[in-house]
Amino acid sequence: MNKNKLGTLLVAMLILGVAFTPAVCAAEENDFQRSLLKFNDSGKKKVINSEFSVNNDNLLHNIQNGSIVHYSSDGKTTVFDSEGKQSFFAIDEESGNVSTPSGMKAATHVFEIPSGSEINTKGNITNVHNNGVRILTIINDGNKKTETIPAFDGWIEYSVDRNIDDLSMFRAYWTVPSEPSNPDDDVVDFLFNAIEPYGESGIIQPVLEWNQAGSDRWTGASWSGANGVFFHSSRINVDVGDTIEGLMLWDDYHNRWYIGFEDVTDNNLVYIYSTDADDTNLDVFTTLETYNVDDNADLPSDTTFYNMLFKDTDDNTVTVSWDERYGSGIPSAITGLDVVIYSSSQVKLKT
Repeated sequence: MNKNKLGTLLVAMLILGVAFTPAVCAAEENDFQRSLLKFNDSGKKKVINSEFSVNNDNLLHNIQNGSIVHYSSDGKTTVFDSEGKQSFFAIDEESGNVSTPSGMKAATHVFEIPSGSEINTKGNITNVHNNGVRILTIINDGNKKTETIPAFDGWIEYSVDRNIDDLSMFRAYWTVPSEPSNPDDDVVDFLFNAIEPYGESGIIQPVLEWNQAGSDRWTGASWSGANGVFFHSSRINVDVGDTIEGLMLWDDYHNRWYIGFEDVTDNNLVYIYSTDADDTNLDVFTTLETYNVDDNADLPSDTTFYNMLFKDTDDNTVTVSWDERYGSGIPSAITGLDVVIYSSSQVKLKT
């Protein structure tokens, strides 16, 4: 097992070595001009009930590669093609909500992007690149800087250490638990390790998902979000009993995080890069998050996060002092929740 874990980490480091090249640096690009946008108030209107995707996902609302998405302060989302021609608009309050590992969000504010994509935010403009090509631009004139993350009403149990001085790595392993024994159709469960800027909007997290987007199975993806806009990689299917690695690594050259979700058992990896967090003054978590749950039949079995490793920016091991926390408004029929802290490197979330 130790050899496999070391191999997994080395593979991730090799990926970083390939991707972190100065030839294509999204953080230094700004290939968008606001004046190109051609607004049309009488244009096509849509009601969006599933998250956006540039991956041609049949379960999601597909938009073109190179799309420009504009959020206005009055709650309107307008989608343009890469040349600035308006495709359609939607009213956020009329759109559906989707569950994310950072709370319930308007479907118009959640995006699926290809694995390996780079998310770079400067001010209220976010550019997403894949293989050196801009595939998505977000202009957030309705910037929700006051939004708090996480949505603690969904985080029913978690461990946390707040305000770590600096961090360059957070790695955790866990095993895909048993599925909920008798879940309702709309139940969604998330298990993840995560990093969040202390006291600010923003979160990065490799996430194990149950029934996300109505899949009725376990899937995995890498997530990142800030200021009310959330991105995740393409999803991979995983099975009960598989070993999962959630790895977040800081790239000091480009000032961004690598967020990797790997099914070690099947050697299947998805990852993204993001500037949604810095490397200082950070909170860290292991979490069970749920939506539309009524009782224990809607929850997965116990999950242990183990062999967790934290490094600072000088590559020194960081000892984390976990606190246990429980969400508010947990249904009375849910019993047996317990956060068991064994050490800095091992936490069990009991259900």
